[in-house]
Amino acid sequence: MQVRYQRMKKTIDIVTGLFMIAFGLRLLIGLLPANFFY
Repeated sequence: MQVRYQRMKKTIDIVTGLFMIAFGLRLLIGLLPANFFY
């Protein structure tokens, strides 16, 4: 039971980390001025 819980927690941590990274990149791109890409 403990092993399953640890594995589930690890998966949740990975998913949460990926979501935060994606959200951070989206926010960063949204905040950058448009002329930065030209």
